[in-house]
Amino acid sequence: MRKIVQFVILWAQNFVLYATMAQTEAALSALSAAMTAAFEYGVLTALHTKKKLAATLGVFGMAAKLALHMYYRYYGSFPDIYKMTQVTYLKDVKEVVLELIHPLYPLYLALGIAALVFILRDADAPKKRISPACFVAAAALYGILLALPGTDYGLYSGAARQMAASLSDYGRAQKVASLVAEEDDLAAAYPDLLTRLDHKNAYTGIGSGKNLLVIQVESLQNDVIGKRYKGQEITPHLNALIRDRGSLYFTDYMQMLGLGNSSDAEFVSLFSLYPNNRKGAYSLYADKDLYGLIDMAKNRGYDTFAMHGYRGDFYHRDAVYPKLGFDEIDLGESYAQDDKMGMGLSDGSFFRQSAEKLIQRRGADADPFFGFMITLSSHTPFYCPDKYKALEIDPSIEGHILGNYLNAIHYTDEALGQFLDELDRAGILENTVVALYGDHFAMTKNDPEQTADMTAFNGRPYDYDDMMNIPLIVHVPGADIRETVKTTGSQLDFLPTIANIMGWNDEIAVLFGRDLLEPQTEEHRVLQQTYMLKGSYLSQAELFEITRDGHFANSRYIDRTNRKPLAVKTAAEKSDAAKETIDLSNALCETDRIGEMRRAAMEGTERLDAALTVMHAGGTIDGMRYTNFKETLDKEYAAGKRYFEIDLSETTDDRLVCIHSWDGYTQKFFGYGGSEETPVSRAEFLALKERHGYTQMDLSMLLDWFRAHKDAYLITDIKTDNVRHLVRDFADVEPALKARILPQIYAQSEYAPVRQAGFEKILYTLYLSGDTPQEVAAFYDAARPYAITVSEQKAEAGYADVLRRAQIPYYVHTVNDADAAKAWIKKGAIGVYTDRL
Repeated sequence: MRKIVQFVILWAQNFVLYATMAQTEAALSALSAAMTAAFEYGVLTALHTKKKLAATLGVFGMAAKLALHMYYRYYGSFPDIYKMTQVTYLKDVKEVVLELIHPLYPLYLALGIAALVFILRDADAPKKRISPACFVAAAALYGILLALPGTDYGLYSGAARQMAASLSDYGRAQKVASLVAEEDDLAAAYPDLLTRLDHKNAYTGIGSGKNLLVIQVESLQNDVIGKRYKGQEITPHLNALIRDRGSLYFTDYMQMLGLGNSSDAEFVSLFSLYPNNRKGAYSLYADKDLYGLIDMAKNRGYDTFAMHGYRGDFYHRDAVYPKLGFDEIDLGESYAQDDKMGMGLSDGSFFRQSAEKLIQRRGADADPFFGFMITLSSHTPFYCPDKYKALEIDPSIEGHILGNYLNAIHYTDEALGQFLDELDRAGILENTVVALYGDHFAMTKNDPEQTADMTAFNGRPYDYDDMMNIPLIVHVPGADIRETVKTTGSQLDFLPTIANIMGWNDEIAVLFGRDLLEPQTEEHRVLQQTYMLKGSYLSQAELFEITRDGHFANSRYIDRTNRKPLAVKTAAEKSDAAKETIDLSNALCETDRIGEMRRAAMEGTERLDAALTVMHAGGTIDGMRYTNFKETLDKEYAAGKRYFEIDLSETTDDRLVCIHSWDGYTQKFFGYGGSEETPVSRAEFLALKERHGYTQMDLSMLLDWFRAHKDAYLITDIKTDNVRHLVRDFADVEPALKARILPQIYAQSEYAPVRQAGFEKILYTLYLSGDTPQEVAAFYDAARPYAITVSEQKAEAGYADVLRRAQIPYYVHTVNDADAAKAWIKKGAIGVYTDRL
């Protein structure tokens, strides 16, 4: 009788957990509890001679089941061996862990301790012992539990099955990685991945030349956008932004996460590559040769920065951001932590301090910027101090996750609105494309309380296409649009969509996403791999959730338009394709062949006649721009190019060396610096080891190269004290070479002293000039410089028309699309500055 009581207590302890897991039925909970209790009872009695070991295993088992239960309640699945490596982040999200504590946990622990004490107390009496055969029988029964369809809710069995599934997934992924590693010509094998920007539509370039500010909002879920709660507007500022002229609101936009959670949302959005379900993308791919939105911005002369109010070591952002190419980086250590809320600095303080930094750094003549900002206050469990609670919450959800969330996201919305107002008052917003999106869901479908609350809030059953749905809002000042885009997409599509808006369609990059503003010619599927397991997907019309028990027939497949079930077997091919696509992206990153693939595609682009092109920063080598390397000049010269624009920057000992600037380019090419200007002496610069094995040059080396290539022409781009350096540093250059040097000047006042220094062909570049087209034409008539150089943005704004009518020779920069270059030449340009044409 005593043994029966012991077993019943152990069964009751397990039943407490199983009965409180989402998506379980009572009968299955009872069966799972019985199987688990039998297994544990057999183990404990079999170890009757080793009570300390038995006690240790018993306590460990209780703790493990508790951890698995909490994990399952949040994620709806069990962790595999890779997810267990994320335990180091628990200290930073302790509020989330505390929120997952179930009221029945004390009962679970009490029953577990009681069962352990009773069983071990009786273990000393041989006549009362159960034979070790009990352990064998229990293990056999548990094996049956593992094999049966639909029984993944046993904590041990579910975890074991997930471990097995992760190993199987890893094996399949490794096969794909091997195929990628062995493929000789990836550009030819996967051409579609390289042409995702090769199109134009009504939205192409509507943000051309403007700043780009991307804001990733913590836990911003689409359910609250445009909604009122008890008559109170939840996100009034975001709603107003959506209503503004120039706004695009994407309503069926989904999160795309791997194991890196919020950091994966960043990675996917910035690179249009799939995350990895074994480890955070930043941990795996930060050192790989990738090419994304940051690079595209830098290649157009944009300053780049990242801002986040939390600690720099979280997700390794302090180490990763310089590698990604951000010039200026402000993380938690750069902010006064003067107003804590939840995990860290409040969004109000973060946005206030960020506005001050941004306004201070953006002078009237500053280059355009690409900024990336990440909020924090609306992080689960959505703690909001009373002083910031503005919404009246119904007692029925007061203290619930949803009740907390409504006030937290309302607070973030208010802080965001004040930030945008501050930028507007500073005159920055009028020339800035703002794109903001949620990093991931707020309310999980895997918690019964949250599911019930969201079902009531939305007035319909809460499902994964609600949970995954985050908003994407893009505001383009001056654009004559105000549209709602219903195309299904995800963070994977952010880069190609934004690149099209910015007019960066000439870029060649490996992208797995698509421009959501381009008419879709085929079903666009959003592939998931975390909360919906790998092989699941969403499309405009379908939701496929692959089974969690390893038996495909138990998967769920529905029509999103009417929620009716579809035949599961018809989704098999799409599900397999989903896995293969994710594996391909991961393999390209892991084998580090994305850069190679991109460079191969660039080598195949059309080249224009040498007389029509000035190779910007020397041209392109290995897919890299702004290099100014000797090998870049060698390569482009061998390809027939003869006109080379070279960046010259001032060292700490007042010498000129060939580098675009002393900020992000030192990190990109030499592995130091990054967020601040970090000049060095000439000797120190020449002693640096270029990361790709190429040769940096000073002015003396550059002039020697041109002496050796007697039909090549040098166009200078001197960043500091242009006139002084042209007069002093080129004074002793022999006349034959000096005749092949075309200095650029940045103001009309620079022309006379440069002309007196012996330069015959002088280019007046307008990118720092405030001259009107008419003033430029008048200057040309008076001084007769060799030509005018104008950016595409200014050329489109009327400068090209004035110059053409006045028959003034002009170049357009920087043009990397062959059709666009031909169009400018047809409009009267004598050539274009280009990176690769």
